[in-house]
Order: sequence, then C-alpha cells, then structure tokens
Amino acid sequence: MRIQGLLRSAIVMLSLSMAMAAGAQTEGAPRWVHKGVQSLNNQRSNDSYEFVQFNTHDTNLTKLQNEAVGVLLKYIDENYNGDIESAYITQIQYGANRVPTYQITYKDHMGENYYVTAQLVDSYHELDDYEANSFAYEMYQLYAISKPNVPPVFDEYHVDNHYGGKAAMLALVPGACQIYKGHKAKGCLIIGGEAFTLAAAGVFEYKRHYAYDQYKENQDNFSGSSWKSKANSWKSFRNLAFGAAGAVYLYNLIDAFATKGQRYVSVSPANRYQWSLTPYASADETGLTMTLTF
Repeated sequence: MRIQGLLRSAIVMLSLSMAMAAGAQTEGAPRWVHKGVQSLNNQRSNDSYEFVQFNTHDTNLTKLQNEAVGVLLKYIDENYNGDIESAYITQIQYGANRVPTYQITYKDHMGENYYVTAQLVDSYHELDDYEANSFAYEMYQLYAISKPNVPPVFDEYHVDNHYGGKAAMLALVPGACQIYKGHKAKGCLIIGGEAFTLAAAGVFEYKRHYAYDQYKENQDNFSGSSWKSKANSWKSFRNLAFGAAGAVYLYNLIDAFATKGQRYVSVSPANRYQWSLTPYASADETGLTMTLTF
C-alpha cells in the first residue's frame, strides 16, 4: 500500500506541475526576441534592406512607447556616422502595405544628404525584475531598414502564432508540439510525465508477472494465496500507472490544439511593383516625392 500511496502522490504532483505550467503559460515573447534576426534575413528576397532588432528599457511604459522610434536615430548614428542633430523622422505611406513606415533624413559630417527607410515589423514589451527588487519595462522592436539612399524593396511580413499541420502531427508525440511552439517547460513536463508513468507501469507489470508465477508454483501451499494477493496488488498499480499515462497523453493532445504558440514572423516576396510617397522640404519649396520601384 505504501507504493500505491507514493505513486498516487507522484501523479498528483505531476498533475499540479502541469496545471501550474498551463496557468502560467502565456504566448510570451515572439520567437525573434530569443532567436535573433539571422533566420529572417536569410528569408529576404533582396538585399535592399535588412532586419534589425532593438531593445530598450524604462520604468515608464508610456515614455518608452512614445520614444520608441528614437532607436532609429541611434541606429543611423552608430552605423552610418550620421549627424543626428540634423536628422528627422517622417512617417510615410509605402504602397498598399499598412506596416508603419518611416523615413529618416539626415546629413553626414560632410554635409551630404541621405535617407533611410524603416518599417516596424513587430514589437513586444514585458515587465522584468532586476537586482534590489527593482522593475523596468523591456521593449523589443523588429524593424526592416533600407540601406542609405537606396529605394527599398520590402518583402511581405506575416506575424502569426498558429503553426498549422506540422504542429498537429507533432501533437502525436507527447510534449513535441509544445516544444515546437516555444513552450519548452511545459513540453518537458509532459515528456517526463509520460516517461515516468509508462516506466512505472512496466515495473509494476514485471512485478505482477513475477508474483503470479510464484502463485502458480505455490498455489497448493500456504504462501500461494499471499502471492496471488501480491499479483493483484501489482496489477492495480500497473493499471493506475497506465491510466495516468493515458491522462497525460490526453492532456498533451488537448493542450497542443488549444494553446497558442510563440508569435513568429514569416517573410514572403512582395509584389514586383511598389511605390512610396514621401514629403520633402527645402529652403525654396516643399512637396511630395513618389518613388516607383520595379
């Protein structure tokens, strides 16, 4: 009976662990926050732009959001030695694409005029804790940024958290779908729970088989009834372990289809013809510039 109690305690602890993982599990940070932008840059159809990731933090979330585009000026300063004092950012319309698009106009230290076009692909923020019990908001931004004075041919970006058929196939393997969707802790718990309960069922079946063999050899003796009782007890333990394994697997299937995965960005080639409408100003005139890329 002690073994049965231990098994039940282990199953209860496993169930509570998975329940806590499910309750605490959210969509979480997008995949590009953890994986970086190299794979996204490899998906580009052309080299007129590149994906760049920025990370800023502040205790004031509103201030952080209002100053979000300031990272573009810092990027110009660090990568192209631009004169930030003369730089300004203008939001523009880029074709039919409704992605927020900005043009950063600046001069270099020789006085030459340059512009860079940037599109905000995705963003994410979270509250992080630091040492001495201090807290601050972390903001992550993913931009597609053109090269200086190069009309960009931006691709199409798709931000999603659905993983389609491959995730459905992986759901057949306990924990695999959860890990594929970015929920590694939950996936590892499911794998460990399934392995533990199946291993326990195997051990109990071995002991049941041994006790039953002893019963058949000693059924005419006084010890026969004792071995039969042990065989029935190990059979109950085995069935309990198989039931727990089935429950873990059922939870795995339900969670695999019900829980959203990490947000991710996919890239596909844009239409061949694209246009952008950009305001401009000089000492003599103001107006709009339309650029057609084909």
